[in-house]
Amino acid sequence: TASSSIIGATFRYSKKALNYGSRPINLNNVRFSNNTLGVSANADAPILRASGVTFDGNTATSTINLF
Repeated sequence: TASSSIIGATFRYSKKALNYGSRPINLNNVRFSNNTLGVSANADAPILRASGVTFDGNTATSTINLF
């Protein structure tokens, strides 16, 4: 059950910018800009931390609640 961390990243111009399954994830200062879908995840995907996450110009932001 390893976790992933994404810190200080920008995802731009993707169909699905961030697509992950059921492993825990930490998002810190991550920007999603001009993507078709910002974040795609399983409904039970655990968010360890979501801090400083911004969305702008995306068609849809997320399939899960980040906050």
